[in-house]
Order: sequence, then C-alpha cells, then structure tokens
Amino acid sequence: MVFLCFADNAPRPPANLRAKVSGPNSIELKWDPSAVVNGRQIIAYSIHYKATRGDSTEQQKVLQDKTSYKIEKLRPYTNYTFYVVAYNNESASQHSQYITQTTSEDSKYNTLCSVT
Repeated sequence: MVFLCFADNAPRPPANLRAKVSGPNSIELKWDPSAVVNGRQIIAYSIHYKATRGDSTEQQKVLQDKTSYKIEKLRPYTNYTFYVVAYNNESASQHSQYITQTTSEDSKYNTLCSVT
C-alpha cells in the first residue's frame, strides 16, 4: 500500500494548461498561475513532456516564475504529452492536467502539385 502526502503549504497545481503549435518542431505552452497558499509565492514551474508513443524519455524544463514557454527541437507530426508542476520555497504541487498536442508536418516535404 502506498500513501501520498502533500504539505499543507504546497502550491495548487497549475490550471488551464493549453498548447499551440508554432511549427513542425515547436509547441508553445501557457497556463494560469498557481494559487498562493499561506503567503508562499510560486518560485518556479517545471514543464514535463515526452512523445506520446515510442520509447521517448520524459524531458523537463525548469522556469523561474513564468507561465508560458516555447518547447523547441521537437519532431514533426508527432504527438507530445505535457504537464506542469509548480514550486514554492517549501514544496511542489501536484501536476497539472495532462494535455496532448501534435506538431505540424515538416513544410519541406509538403509540395503543391497540379495535375493537368
């Protein structure tokens, strides 16, 4: 049996996580700031992501008090799953909701053809 305990002063999870495709190799994430609990300000967020299929290793980016970030160097036309965690000077929040977004196709392979 496993018990999970969270500190009374843990920040609330980031809310309203959303993603926007910004090219074949990048996705921009945005979220609403976590609520301050007992006067403890949010000092950082960590973004966690990985390709939804395959043997992809989860990647992580840590941001100092920002609520948006552009993830780059992704593979074209690939599904990625994301979530965000908030941190104050005492502990971490539970993770945000998971979202999935697909990068666009690589434009160098998209050619227009006409049939005559």
